[in-house]
Amino acid sequence: MALPLMLMIEGCTKSSGSKPNLQLNARLEAIRQAGFPVTLPELNDWYAVPSDTENAAPIYADAFSALSGLVPTSPGFLTRKARVLELLHQAASRPKCRFDSDLTQGANALMPHLPQLKRAAQLLADEANAQAANGNMDLAARSLLDGLRLVRSVEEEPILLSRVIQFASANVIETSLESILNKKKFSEEQLDALQAAFREAESGVSLTRPVAGERAMGIAVFQLPPAEQVQLVAKMQKPPVVMDFEAYWKSSTYRSDYDTYLELMDKGVTASALPFPQSLDQIGQWTAQVHEVKKKGYLVSEMLLPQLESALERAAECAARLRIAQAVLAVERYRLAHSNTLPDSLPQLVPQFLAAVPSDPFDGQPVRYEQLPSTGLLVYSIGKDRQDDRGTVRPPGAHGDTAYDITFLVKR
Repeated sequence: MALPLMLMIEGCTKSSGSKPNLQLNARLEAIRQAGFPVTLPELNDWYAVPSDTENAAPIYADAFSALSGLVPTSPGFLTRKARVLELLHQAASRPKCRFDSDLTQGANALMPHLPQLKRAAQLLADEANAQAANGNMDLAARSLLDGLRLVRSVEEEPILLSRVIQFASANVIETSLESILNKKKFSEEQLDALQAAFREAESGVSLTRPVAGERAMGIAVFQLPPAEQVQLVAKMQKPPVVMDFEAYWKSSTYRSDYDTYLELMDKGVTASALPFPQSLDQIGQWTAQVHEVKKKGYLVSEMLLPQLESALERAAECAARLRIAQAVLAVERYRLAHSNTLPDSLPQLVPQFLAAVPSDPFDGQPVRYEQLPSTGLLVYSIGKDRQDDRGTVRPPGAHGDTAYDITFLVKR
Protein backbone atom coordinates (compact mmCIF):
# COMPACT_ATOMS: atom_id res chain seq x y z
CA MET A 1 0.00 0.00 0.00
CA ALA A 2 1.41 3.42 -0.97
CA LEU A 3 1.69 5.78 1.97
CA PRO A 4 3.40 8.78 0.37
CA LEU A 5 2.52 11.49 2.83
CA MET A 6 4.21 10.13 5.94
CA LEU A 7 7.12 8.77 3.94
CA MET A 8 7.94 11.73 1.73
CA ILE A 9 6.70 15.09 3.03
CA GLU A 10 9.41 17.44 4.30
CA GLY A 11 9.25 21.00 5.56
CA CYS A 12 5.50 21.21 5.14
CA THR A 13 5.01 23.89 7.77
CA LYS A 14 6.15 26.63 5.37
CA SER A 15 3.69 28.67 3.33
CA SER A 16 3.72 28.93 -0.44
CA GLY A 17 3.61 32.70 -0.67
CA SER A 18 0.86 32.42 -3.28
CA LYS A 19 -1.85 35.05 -3.60
CA PRO A 20 -4.78 34.61 -1.23
CA ASN A 21 -7.70 32.73 -2.72
CA LEU A 22 -10.94 33.48 -0.97
CA GLN A 23 -12.70 30.39 -2.31
CA LEU A 24 -9.83 28.17 -1.22
CA ASN A 25 -9.65 29.79 2.20
CA ALA A 26 -13.38 29.28 2.65
CA ARG A 27 -13.00 25.64 1.73
CA LEU A 28 -10.20 25.12 4.21
CA GLU A 29 -12.19 26.90 6.90
CA ALA A 30 -15.14 24.59 6.23
CA ILE A 31 -12.85 21.61 6.88
CA ARG A 32 -11.75 23.22 10.10
CA GLN A 33 -15.32 23.99 11.18
CA ALA A 34 -16.21 20.33 10.58
CA GLY A 35 -13.74 19.46 13.33
CA PHE A 36 -10.81 18.37 11.17
CA PRO A 37 -7.26 19.74 11.00
CA VAL A 38 -6.03 21.85 8.10
CA THR A 39 -2.45 22.65 9.10
CA LEU A 40 0.26 20.41 10.52
CA PRO A 41 0.21 22.19 13.90
CA GLU A 42 -3.54 21.59 14.03
CA LEU A 43 -2.96 17.95 13.11
CA ASN A 44 -0.42 17.58 15.89
CA ASP A 45 -2.81 19.15 18.41
CA TRP A 46 -5.63 16.89 17.16
CA TYR A 47 -3.56 13.95 18.39
CA ALA A 48 -4.24 15.00 21.97
CA VAL A 49 -1.90 14.33 24.87
CA PRO A 50 -3.64 12.72 27.87
CA SER A 51 -2.56 13.24 31.46
CA ASP A 52 0.62 11.53 32.65
CA THR A 53 -1.35 9.11 34.80
CA GLU A 54 -3.60 8.07 31.89
CA ASN A 55 -1.05 7.91 29.08
CA ALA A 56 0.23 4.40 28.36
CA ALA A 57 2.72 5.56 25.71
CA PRO A 58 5.79 6.05 27.96
CA ILE A 59 5.43 2.52 29.31
CA TYR A 60 4.88 1.08 25.84
CA ALA A 61 7.94 3.02 24.66
CA ASP A 62 10.04 1.36 27.37
CA ALA A 63 8.67 -2.03 26.36
CA PHE A 64 9.37 -1.41 22.67
CA SER A 65 12.89 -0.21 23.43
CA ALA A 66 13.64 -3.41 25.30
CA LEU A 67 11.89 -5.47 22.62
CA SER A 68 13.98 -4.03 19.77
CA GLY A 69 17.09 -5.80 21.04
CA LEU A 70 15.36 -8.97 22.18
CA VAL A 71 17.02 -11.93 20.44
CA PRO A 72 16.45 -15.54 21.59
CA THR A 73 20.17 -16.29 21.42
CA SER A 74 21.20 -13.24 23.45
CA PRO A 75 22.34 -13.57 27.09
CA GLY A 76 19.54 -13.05 29.60
CA PHE A 77 16.88 -13.48 26.91
CA LEU A 78 14.24 -14.96 29.21
CA THR A 79 14.75 -12.28 31.85
CA ARG A 80 14.50 -9.49 29.28
CA LYS A 81 11.47 -11.09 27.67
CA ALA A 82 9.74 -11.28 31.04
CA ARG A 83 10.50 -7.59 31.58
CA VAL A 84 9.01 -6.64 28.20
CA LEU A 85 5.85 -8.59 28.99
CA GLU A 86 5.64 -6.99 32.42
CA LEU A 87 5.77 -3.53 30.81
CA LEU A 88 3.15 -4.44 28.19
CA HIS A 89 0.77 -5.63 30.90
CA GLN A 90 1.46 -2.52 32.98
CA ALA A 91 0.77 -0.21 30.02
CA ALA A 92 -2.53 -1.94 29.30
CA SER A 93 -3.89 -0.72 32.63
CA ARG A 94 -3.86 2.89 31.41
CA PRO A 95 -6.93 4.05 29.48
CA LYS A 96 -5.36 6.37 26.88
CA CYS A 97 -2.30 6.55 24.67
CA ARG A 98 -0.47 9.27 22.75
CA PHE A 99 2.99 8.40 21.50
CA ASP A 100 5.65 11.09 21.48
CA SER A 101 5.51 11.99 17.77
CA ASP A 102 5.66 15.58 16.57
CA LEU A 103 3.42 15.60 13.51
CA THR A 104 4.36 19.20 12.71
CA GLN A 105 7.60 17.72 11.38
CA GLY A 106 5.94 15.85 8.53
CA ALA A 107 8.20 13.07 7.30
CA ASN A 108 10.76 14.05 9.92
CA ALA A 109 8.37 13.02 12.69
CA LEU A 110 9.89 10.12 14.56
CA MET A 111 7.56 7.16 15.08
CA PRO A 112 9.78 4.38 16.46
CA HIS A 113 6.81 2.67 18.09
CA LEU A 114 5.21 1.54 14.83
CA PRO A 115 7.79 -1.10 13.80
CA GLN A 116 7.51 -2.70 17.25
CA LEU A 117 3.71 -2.79 17.60
CA LYS A 118 3.01 -6.02 15.74
CA ARG A 119 6.04 -7.72 17.28
CA ALA A 120 4.79 -6.83 20.76
CA ALA A 121 1.33 -8.15 19.86
CA GLN A 122 2.92 -11.41 18.76
CA LEU A 123 4.79 -11.63 22.07
CA LEU A 124 1.52 -11.30 24.01
CA ALA A 125 -0.18 -13.79 21.69
CA ASP A 126 2.62 -16.30 22.26
CA GLU A 127 2.33 -15.77 26.00
CA ALA A 128 -1.42 -16.37 25.83
CA ASN A 129 -0.88 -19.64 23.95
CA ALA A 130 1.78 -20.77 26.42
CA GLN A 131 -0.35 -19.96 29.47
CA ALA A 132 -3.33 -21.79 27.96
CA ALA A 133 -1.17 -24.84 27.19
CA ASN A 134 -0.22 -24.92 30.88
CA GLY A 135 -3.85 -24.59 31.95
CA ASN A 136 -3.47 -21.02 33.23
CA MET A 137 -6.59 -19.70 31.55
CA ASP A 138 -6.83 -16.53 33.65
CA LEU A 139 -3.35 -15.54 32.52
CA ALA A 140 -4.09 -16.56 28.94
CA ALA A 141 -7.18 -14.35 28.91
CA ARG A 142 -5.21 -11.50 30.45
CA SER A 143 -2.59 -11.70 27.69
CA LEU A 144 -5.27 -11.58 25.00
CA LEU A 145 -7.05 -8.67 26.67
CA ASP A 146 -3.82 -6.74 27.07
CA GLY A 147 -2.97 -7.57 23.46
CA LEU A 148 -6.17 -5.86 22.37
CA ARG A 149 -5.30 -2.86 24.54
CA LEU A 150 -1.93 -2.73 22.79
CA VAL A 151 -3.65 -2.87 19.40
CA ARG A 152 -5.81 0.10 20.37
CA SER A 153 -2.83 2.16 21.52
CA VAL A 154 -2.56 3.77 18.05
CA GLU A 155 -6.25 4.18 17.24
CA GLU A 156 -6.05 7.94 17.89
CA GLU A 157 -3.03 8.33 15.63
CA PRO A 158 -4.26 10.21 12.50
CA ILE A 159 -2.02 8.36 10.03
CA LEU A 160 -2.93 5.59 7.60
CA LEU A 161 0.29 3.69 8.22
CA SER A 162 -0.60 3.41 11.90
CA ARG A 163 -3.98 1.93 11.00
CA VAL A 164 -2.45 -0.67 8.70
CA ILE A 165 -0.12 -1.84 11.46
CA GLN A 166 -3.00 -1.75 13.94
CA PHE A 167 -5.05 -4.07 11.71
CA ALA A 168 -2.18 -6.52 11.32
CA SER A 169 -1.61 -6.56 15.09
CA ALA A 170 -5.31 -7.18 15.77
CA ASN A 171 -5.18 -10.19 13.45
CA VAL A 172 -2.33 -11.61 15.55
CA ILE A 173 -4.47 -11.53 18.70
CA GLU A 174 -7.52 -12.99 16.93
CA THR A 175 -5.39 -15.83 15.54
CA SER A 176 -4.13 -16.59 19.05
CA LEU A 177 -7.70 -16.76 20.35
CA GLU A 178 -8.62 -19.20 17.60
CA SER A 179 -5.64 -21.40 18.43
CA ILE A 180 -6.50 -21.48 22.14
CA LEU A 181 -10.20 -22.23 21.63
CA ASN A 182 -9.27 -25.27 19.59
CA LYS A 183 -7.57 -26.76 22.63
CA LYS A 184 -8.92 -25.21 25.82
CA LYS A 185 -12.05 -23.76 27.43
CA PHE A 186 -12.39 -20.35 29.01
CA SER A 187 -14.78 -19.67 31.88
CA GLU A 188 -17.97 -17.65 31.38
CA GLU A 189 -16.34 -14.64 33.03
CA GLN A 190 -13.29 -14.89 30.78
CA LEU A 191 -15.37 -15.36 27.63
CA ASP A 192 -17.58 -12.40 28.53
CA ALA A 193 -14.54 -10.15 29.10
CA LEU A 194 -12.94 -11.23 25.83
CA GLN A 195 -16.16 -10.70 23.90
CA ALA A 196 -16.49 -7.17 25.29
CA ALA A 197 -12.86 -6.38 24.45
CA PHE A 198 -13.22 -7.52 20.83
CA ARG A 199 -16.40 -5.45 20.55
CA GLU A 200 -14.65 -2.36 21.92
CA ALA A 201 -11.66 -2.88 19.61
CA GLU A 202 -13.98 -2.52 16.63
CA SER A 203 -14.43 1.18 17.43
CA GLY A 204 -10.84 1.80 16.34
CA VAL A 205 -11.25 0.35 12.84
CA SER A 206 -12.66 3.51 11.23
CA LEU A 207 -10.42 5.25 8.70
CA THR A 208 -12.06 8.67 9.01
CA ARG A 209 -9.44 10.00 11.38
CA PRO A 210 -6.33 8.90 9.45
CA VAL A 211 -7.82 9.96 6.10
CA ALA A 212 -8.45 13.42 7.56
CA GLY A 213 -4.87 13.40 8.81
CA GLU A 214 -3.59 12.51 5.34
CA ARG A 215 -5.61 15.39 3.93
CA ALA A 216 -3.96 17.87 6.31
CA MET A 217 -0.56 16.60 5.23
CA GLY A 218 -1.52 16.93 1.58
CA ILE A 219 -2.68 20.50 2.10
CA ALA A 220 0.72 21.28 3.61
CA VAL A 221 2.43 19.92 0.49
CA PHE A 222 0.33 22.08 -1.82
CA GLN A 223 1.36 25.11 0.22
CA LEU A 224 5.08 24.49 -0.23
CA PRO A 225 7.06 26.98 -2.32
CA PRO A 226 7.90 25.77 -5.87
CA ALA A 227 11.56 25.08 -5.07
CA GLU A 228 10.63 22.72 -2.24
CA GLN A 229 7.97 21.05 -4.35
CA VAL A 230 10.64 20.36 -6.98
CA GLN A 231 12.67 18.58 -4.32
CA LEU A 232 9.61 16.62 -3.25
CA VAL A 233 8.82 15.57 -6.81
CA ALA A 234 12.42 14.47 -7.31
CA LYS A 235 12.14 12.17 -4.30
CA MET A 236 8.74 10.73 -5.17
CA GLN A 237 9.07 10.26 -8.92
CA LYS A 238 11.47 7.64 -10.27
CA PRO A 239 12.68 8.39 -12.91
CA PRO A 240 12.56 12.11 -12.12
CA VAL A 241 9.92 14.24 -13.83
CA VAL A 242 11.40 16.86 -16.15
CA MET A 243 9.25 19.99 -16.15
CA ASP A 244 9.19 23.66 -15.26
CA PHE A 245 7.58 23.21 -11.88
CA GLU A 246 7.58 26.89 -11.02
CA ALA A 247 5.55 27.59 -14.15
CA TYR A 248 3.20 24.75 -13.21
CA TRP A 249 2.86 26.22 -9.72
CA LYS A 250 1.74 29.56 -11.18
CA SER A 251 -0.66 28.03 -13.71
CA SER A 252 -4.42 27.54 -13.54
CA THR A 253 -3.76 23.79 -13.79
CA TYR A 254 -2.04 23.91 -10.42
CA ARG A 255 -5.10 25.51 -8.84
CA SER A 256 -7.29 22.82 -10.45
CA ASP A 257 -4.86 20.21 -9.13
CA TYR A 258 -5.25 21.59 -5.61
CA ASP A 259 -9.05 21.86 -5.91
CA THR A 260 -9.27 18.29 -7.20
CA TYR A 261 -7.15 17.01 -4.34
CA LEU A 262 -9.37 18.71 -1.77
CA GLU A 263 -12.53 17.46 -3.48
CA LEU A 264 -11.34 13.86 -3.61
CA MET A 265 -10.02 13.86 -0.06
CA ASP A 266 -13.31 15.36 1.16
CA LYS A 267 -15.09 12.47 -0.55
CA GLY A 268 -12.60 10.05 0.97
CA VAL A 269 -13.30 11.33 4.48
CA THR A 270 -17.05 11.11 3.85
CA ALA A 271 -16.85 7.58 2.41
CA SER A 272 -14.66 6.34 5.25
CA ALA A 273 -17.27 7.50 7.77
CA LEU A 274 -19.98 5.30 6.23
CA PRO A 275 -20.70 1.87 7.71
CA PHE A 276 -19.59 -1.25 5.88
CA PRO A 277 -20.31 -2.24 3.13
CA GLN A 278 -21.52 1.20 1.96
CA SER A 279 -18.04 2.65 2.47
CA LEU A 280 -16.57 -0.02 0.19
CA ASP A 281 -19.09 0.79 -2.52
CA GLN A 282 -18.41 4.51 -2.29
CA ILE A 283 -14.66 4.16 -2.33
CA GLY A 284 -14.84 2.10 -5.51
CA GLN A 285 -16.31 5.14 -7.25
CA TRP A 286 -13.63 7.29 -5.60
CA THR A 287 -10.87 5.11 -7.07
CA ALA A 288 -12.31 5.54 -10.55
CA GLN A 289 -12.15 9.32 -10.08
CA VAL A 290 -8.54 9.07 -8.92
CA HIS A 291 -7.64 7.35 -12.20
CA GLU A 292 -9.00 10.39 -14.03
CA VAL A 293 -6.51 12.58 -12.14
CA LYS A 294 -3.66 10.96 -14.03
CA LYS A 295 -5.28 11.69 -17.37
CA LYS A 296 -5.65 15.38 -16.49
CA GLY A 297 -1.97 15.78 -15.61
CA TYR A 298 -2.55 16.78 -11.99
CA LEU A 299 0.96 15.98 -10.85
CA VAL A 300 0.74 16.75 -7.14
CA SER A 301 -2.63 15.05 -6.59
CA GLU A 302 -1.39 11.98 -8.41
CA MET A 303 1.51 11.71 -5.98
CA LEU A 304 -0.39 12.46 -2.79
CA LEU A 305 -3.74 10.68 -3.11
CA PRO A 306 -3.53 7.53 -0.95
CA GLN A 307 -4.78 4.11 -1.96
CA LEU A 308 -7.97 4.33 0.07
CA GLU A 309 -9.69 1.38 -1.57
CA SER A 310 -6.94 -0.95 -0.39
CA ALA A 311 -6.94 0.65 3.07
CA LEU A 312 -10.72 0.29 3.42
CA GLU A 313 -10.55 -3.35 2.37
CA ARG A 314 -8.00 -3.93 5.12
CA ALA A 315 -10.25 -2.12 7.56
CA ALA A 316 -13.20 -4.29 6.51
CA GLU A 317 -11.11 -7.43 6.91
CA CYS A 318 -10.10 -6.36 10.42
CA ALA A 319 -13.71 -5.52 11.29
CA ALA A 320 -14.77 -8.92 9.97
CA ARG A 321 -12.24 -10.72 12.18
CA LEU A 322 -13.27 -8.75 15.26
CA ARG A 323 -16.97 -9.43 14.61
CA ILE A 324 -16.40 -13.11 13.91
CA ALA A 325 -14.45 -13.41 17.16
CA GLN A 326 -17.36 -11.87 19.07
CA ALA A 327 -19.76 -14.37 17.51
CA VAL A 328 -17.50 -17.32 18.30
CA LEU A 329 -17.09 -16.20 21.91
CA ALA A 330 -20.87 -15.93 22.19
CA VAL A 331 -21.20 -19.48 20.84
CA GLU A 332 -18.67 -20.66 23.40
CA ARG A 333 -20.65 -18.99 26.17
CA TYR A 334 -23.81 -20.71 24.93
CA ARG A 335 -21.99 -24.05 24.76
CA LEU A 336 -20.71 -23.62 28.31
CA ALA A 337 -24.23 -22.89 29.56
CA HIS A 338 -25.82 -25.82 27.64
CA SER A 339 -23.67 -28.84 28.45
CA ASN A 340 -21.43 -28.56 25.36
CA THR A 341 -24.39 -28.23 22.99
CA LEU A 342 -23.98 -25.79 20.11
CA PRO A 343 -26.71 -23.36 19.07
CA ASP A 344 -28.57 -24.15 15.86
CA SER A 345 -28.02 -20.61 14.58
CA LEU A 346 -26.51 -17.30 15.70
CA PRO A 347 -29.92 -15.61 16.23
CA GLN A 348 -30.44 -18.18 18.99
CA LEU A 349 -27.72 -16.33 20.94
CA VAL A 350 -29.67 -13.05 20.99
CA PRO A 351 -30.09 -11.34 23.40
CA GLN A 352 -28.46 -13.38 26.16
CA PHE A 353 -25.06 -13.85 24.56
CA LEU A 354 -25.18 -11.33 21.70
CA ALA A 355 -26.93 -7.98 21.47
CA ALA A 356 -27.37 -8.68 17.76
CA VAL A 357 -25.82 -11.01 15.20
CA PRO A 358 -22.77 -9.20 13.73
CA SER A 359 -23.03 -8.27 10.07
CA ASP A 360 -20.45 -9.17 7.45
CA PRO A 361 -18.64 -5.95 6.46
CA PHE A 362 -18.45 -7.12 2.85
CA ASP A 363 -22.16 -7.66 2.11
CA GLY A 364 -24.09 -6.49 5.17
CA GLN A 365 -25.56 -9.94 5.77
CA PRO A 366 -25.14 -11.75 9.11
CA VAL A 367 -21.79 -13.47 9.47
CA ARG A 368 -22.08 -17.11 8.44
CA TYR A 369 -22.23 -19.91 10.99
CA GLU A 370 -22.02 -23.67 10.57
CA GLN A 371 -21.92 -26.59 12.96
CA LEU A 372 -19.21 -29.14 12.25
CA PRO A 373 -18.97 -32.82 13.19
CA SER A 374 -17.85 -33.61 16.74
CA THR A 375 -19.11 -30.33 18.21
CA GLY A 376 -16.94 -28.15 15.99
CA LEU A 377 -18.05 -24.79 14.61
CA LEU A 378 -17.20 -22.36 11.85
CA VAL A 379 -17.98 -18.64 11.67
CA TYR A 380 -16.87 -16.72 8.60
CA SER A 381 -17.05 -13.63 6.41
CA ILE A 382 -17.13 -13.83 2.64
CA GLY A 383 -14.08 -11.56 2.36
CA LYS A 384 -13.15 -8.87 -0.12
CA ASP A 385 -14.03 -10.87 -3.26
CA ARG A 386 -17.62 -10.73 -1.91
CA GLN A 387 -18.21 -14.34 -2.90
CA ASP A 388 -19.43 -16.96 -0.43
CA ASP A 389 -16.92 -19.80 -0.74
CA ARG A 390 -18.65 -21.82 2.00
CA GLY A 391 -16.02 -21.02 4.60
CA THR A 392 -13.03 -22.09 2.52
CA VAL A 393 -9.90 -21.40 4.57
CA ARG A 394 -7.04 -19.70 2.79
CA PRO A 395 -4.01 -22.02 3.00
CA PRO A 396 -0.82 -20.60 4.52
CA GLY A 397 1.31 -18.97 1.85
CA ALA A 398 -1.46 -19.00 -0.75
CA HIS A 399 -1.33 -16.27 -3.39
CA GLY A 400 -4.29 -14.40 -4.79
CA ASP A 401 -7.40 -13.10 -3.08
CA THR A 402 -10.20 -15.17 -4.59
CA ALA A 403 -11.93 -18.38 -3.52
CA TYR A 404 -11.16 -17.89 0.18
CA ASP A 405 -13.20 -16.59 3.10
CA ILE A 406 -12.21 -15.00 6.42
CA THR A 407 -12.76 -17.85 8.83
CA PHE A 408 -12.71 -18.75 12.52
CA LEU A 409 -12.69 -22.52 12.95
CA VAL A 410 -13.03 -24.36 16.25
CA LYS A 411 -12.76 -28.15 16.05
CA ARG A 412 -12.86 -28.82 19.79
